[in-house]
Amino acid sequence: MGRAAWGLLWLLLGSAAGQYEKYSFRGFPPEDLMPLAAAYGHALEQYEGESWRESARYLEAALRLHRLLRDSEAFCHANCSGPAPPAASFPGPEPGAPRPWRPLPRLVFWAQLGRVVRSRHLIPSGLRSLALPTLSVPVPQANRLEKAAAAAYTFLQRNPKHELTAKYLSYYRGLLDAAEEPFTDLEAQPYEAVFLRAVKLYNSGDFRSSTEDMERALAEYLAVFARCLAGCEGAHEQVDFKDFYPAIADLFAESLQCKVDCEANLTPNVGGYFVEKFVATMYHYLQFAYYKLNDVRQAARSAASYMLFDPDDSVMQQNLVYYRFHRARWGLEEEDFQPREEAMLYHNQTAELRELLEFAHMYLQPDDEMELEETVPPVEPKDPPSDAEFEGEGDYEEGIYADWWQEPDAKGDEAEAAATMEVMNLIEQPIKVTEWQQTYTYDSGIHSGANTCVPSVSSKGIMEEDEACGRQYTLKKTTTYTQVPQSQGDLEYQMSTTARAKRVREAMCPGVTGEDSSLLLATQVEGQATNLQRLAEPSQLLKSAIVHLINYQDDAELATRALPELTKLLNDEDPVVVTKAAMIVNQLSKKEASRRALMGSPQLVAAVVRTMQNTSDLDTARCTTSILHNLSHHREGLLAIFKSGGIPALVRMLSSPVESVLFYAITTLHNLLLYQEGAKMAVRLADGLQKMVPLLNKNNPKFLAITTDCLQLLAYGNQESKLIILANGGPQALVQIMRNYSYEKLLWTTSRVLKVLSVCPSNKPAIVEAGGMQALGKHLTSNSPRLVQNCLWTLRNLSDVATKQEGLESVLKILVNQLSVDDVNVLTCATGTLSNLTCNNSKNKTLVTQNSGVEALIHAILRAGDKDDITEPAVCALRHLTSRHPEAEMAQNSVRLNYGIPAIVKLLNQPNQWPLVKATIGLIRNLALCPANHAPLQEAAVIPRLVQLLVKAHQDAQRHVAAGTQQPYTDGVRMEEIVEGCAGALHILARDPMNRMEIFRLNTIPLFVQLLYSSVENIQRVAAGVLCELAQDKEAADAIDAEGASSPLMELLHSRNEGTATYAAAVLFRISEDKNPDYRKRVSVELTNSLFKHDPAAWEAAQSMIPINEPYADDMDATYRPMYSSDVPLDPLDMHMDMDGDYPIDTYSDGLRPPYPAADHMLA
Repeated sequence: MGRAAWGLLWLLLGSAAGQYEKYSFRGFPPEDLMPLAAAYGHALEQYEGESWRESARYLEAALRLHRLLRDSEAFCHANCSGPAPPAASFPGPEPGAPRPWRPLPRLVFWAQLGRVVRSRHLIPSGLRSLALPTLSVPVPQANRLEKAAAAAYTFLQRNPKHELTAKYLSYYRGLLDAAEEPFTDLEAQPYEAVFLRAVKLYNSGDFRSSTEDMERALAEYLAVFARCLAGCEGAHEQVDFKDFYPAIADLFAESLQCKVDCEANLTPNVGGYFVEKFVATMYHYLQFAYYKLNDVRQAARSAASYMLFDPDDSVMQQNLVYYRFHRARWGLEEEDFQPREEAMLYHNQTAELRELLEFAHMYLQPDDEMELEETVPPVEPKDPPSDAEFEGEGDYEEGIYADWWQEPDAKGDEAEAAATMEVMNLIEQPIKVTEWQQTYTYDSGIHSGANTCVPSVSSKGIMEEDEACGRQYTLKKTTTYTQVPQSQGDLEYQMSTTARAKRVREAMCPGVTGEDSSLLLATQVEGQATNLQRLAEPSQLLKSAIVHLINYQDDAELATRALPELTKLLNDEDPVVVTKAAMIVNQLSKKEASRRALMGSPQLVAAVVRTMQNTSDLDTARCTTSILHNLSHHREGLLAIFKSGGIPALVRMLSSPVESVLFYAITTLHNLLLYQEGAKMAVRLADGLQKMVPLLNKNNPKFLAITTDCLQLLAYGNQESKLIILANGGPQALVQIMRNYSYEKLLWTTSRVLKVLSVCPSNKPAIVEAGGMQALGKHLTSNSPRLVQNCLWTLRNLSDVATKQEGLESVLKILVNQLSVDDVNVLTCATGTLSNLTCNNSKNKTLVTQNSGVEALIHAILRAGDKDDITEPAVCALRHLTSRHPEAEMAQNSVRLNYGIPAIVKLLNQPNQWPLVKATIGLIRNLALCPANHAPLQEAAVIPRLVQLLVKAHQDAQRHVAAGTQQPYTDGVRMEEIVEGCAGALHILARDPMNRMEIFRLNTIPLFVQLLYSSVENIQRVAAGVLCELAQDKEAADAIDAEGASSPLMELLHSRNEGTATYAAAVLFRISEDKNPDYRKRVSVELTNSLFKHDPAAWEAAQSMIPINEPYADDMDATYRPMYSSDVPLDPLDMHMDMDGDYPIDTYSDGLRPPYPAADHMLA
């Protein structure tokens, strides 16, 4: 019977299985086909028994079963959840026969799938999280290390912080000797590799291929995401018995959780980091890539798509503003600024799923049935306790209270001490209530109206005063503990107790007695608080808090009731009424409670803005601007001002002649710029910059500090704002502030504006011409670190246009002194500025050299280590200092005497950046001009390193020539420049006989002969110069001739470069000395006819081997480039370092190369 049932089941499932043939289990080994839970459980049993091979086999089977089940489930839910299959799937009835109802096959199919699906709950979610780390242990025990490493690597992709698996993987790497080779991710999604390839293409500049791959990765991700959503539908295992509706709710909540988890589960892990907001990241890359391809329409749509997922991204907001600003130029329509369809669908899907899940978590309860519990009636309270039982017996705690209320006696207060002793003695005598009732009376308050409270249970005058705090008493006092005889001592006793009572009352409730409060201090020791004062502090604080709470509530209620009427009065036509109303609202805005009520009324805020904009009365303007200023201290108030159109009105107020109005307006705008989104654009559109720049001529330092900070907030990252500041004379005014003021905060905010402007090519000359370098240098010795750092960054950014500036002697001296500081930012700025200021400026070179600049730069290089931002500009500065000025030879010797040569030669080693290598080669060439440096350079093995670099660079250049492609820049350096530099350095070094022999022994002559054929004129010149030096030795001259150098040298005799022709002639002359007379005659005729017929002295120079010692011209350090350039939106995912919390590194350009956006991405 059982076999028949199973046979019927498989027969019925056959028709359904045909719908997803590729997802079936038919290809699974029959012996391994078993329930998923059974396979996984058996694998764990074998693992516990250390049967590694069996455990690995069943773990792999469980993973495969899980994968097939997951794919089949997703396929089925995506394709089988609609209407019933076509009629062709089942044999139809005979013609004319009634059509039978056939639900059974479909029901059986779904029931069987439900049984299979339920088994997935027997294994915790994410089978990979358990099976793969387990698999990574038995597999190596079964001598399958590659699979073990792959399993561990796959597990770590989703669990990168799992230390044990990381140790396993490290161990496998060592066994496999695969330190650098990547392992295989067994669960990698198809889009991950495509995305990674697209990012690499993007970083290499191949934007067209990058967009193709990125679009493909996006499409594949969305397809996988759709399958994941489909896989979350379907059968559900009901573990607990529940009613129908709770069971449906559980199914719905589980499906929602699964769908929400799809986004996180599909996030790729690249380089050990999860790519958060994966879809948004892809649109971020597409935006800039399409822009670089000039497909602005797709770039704008990609930017709009990205904004769906991260609407607060300031970079993308600026890019969208940029695209809209130039929409006419590119012919963009409004629909081009709409998100792409698939982005909108994905965003809406994920957002709706998260909202539904949040709703489910908030409102779905485990059980909707209420349990009834027996209600216990409340216990009736007993009669309140009475003090009748204590009547007539006195207070047995009198002694405790008497001790507690003792205070330090004033010096010499013997009467009070005696009275106290008497009180202590009297306390010990028991008395009856009837006695003190007969002797003393107390004022009930009926006649005097001063007191209506009952006497204290303690029956003590002091305690009675304390409990009746805040109330007025008659002069008739009631003492409740004994009968006191009337004598002189008794009078002193009464005065003592009365004074103490007043002190207590004044301390606990100050100001209620109307008398002098000096009694409170009568027994205070100077510099110390008495016990009474310490006791009174909580009482006074409580009183103050209660008073504030009452006032707060009164203020809020008053403002709330007055808002409608005040709004109406502000809109009145009578200016007097409007002024009075503005004054009232201004008073309300100064209190926190009423201010919050004002912020909650958009109508009143709008009325205030309208009044401020339309009034011509100075008092009304002052009150309205004060109101907005008070509201701007809260985010709700900023939002209300922004929505009410307050920014244009506030900008208009910047033209007011009243100082207070100006202060309120600029402070309110400053708060809006700092904390209100969209305020910067609104201020720019309202011509706020045009109004703010003239305010720099005011003379109030605090006002100027706020104004300059507003300018910085508006100019940062916005080229148009920088040009507006320039057009309105901003650089000149800012430099004037730096020159004339000493208020630290003003100087700091002004230096921030100058730092932002210093990356603008148009503003830089204006700042320098206005004396900006001198004004900034004036503050390099300030006690404010933040001011010094801003001035240094600005000086570095301006230095490339200040090379001809006069009057920088003090700045240069301070910069040299700054090289001794250990701060990385200071060293970066100081070395960069010195590098540029010593470029092609003989006066500056001499000054720096005479002030121990060479020694300071060498020490900076030694301390910098691998920080190229310091080392490269320092080497460039040394290169400038060692050539073409009167103290150049002194600088060349100073490098050697300060042990700088070994450190400099080490910089030639790879993998240093090519700009640093290029600068080092130039410095070595200049050092070689000093004969005393030849021996140290040789000891440092500089010649082999130069030859190695020369060969590598030449091969790289030749490879591109052979491929017919243009030689690209590598880190901004062409390989031809490295070839020229190495050959030039070797040329100078070859003047020394020992160096000449070493160069010859390194078999370099064939390479230099090849360089004679170069298309670069400078390379031809330096190659001919090296051969000219080598040809002085007979052996080398023969080797040159043997390499066939005569032919290219004959061609170079006709070169337009006089130096090249001279070197070629000298080499030809040397190699022809041992030739036959006919050959020498032919060479002589050629030389005479082609080169020297107009210049006989040149022939004499060639014969006497006079080398041409023209040093290299200084060039700008090309390391740092501006990060913002005109007509280019910000590059996505820009991770430039923020040096002071306010700005990225604004850098300078050498003017030789067009700036390009820096793309320092997290993905290699």
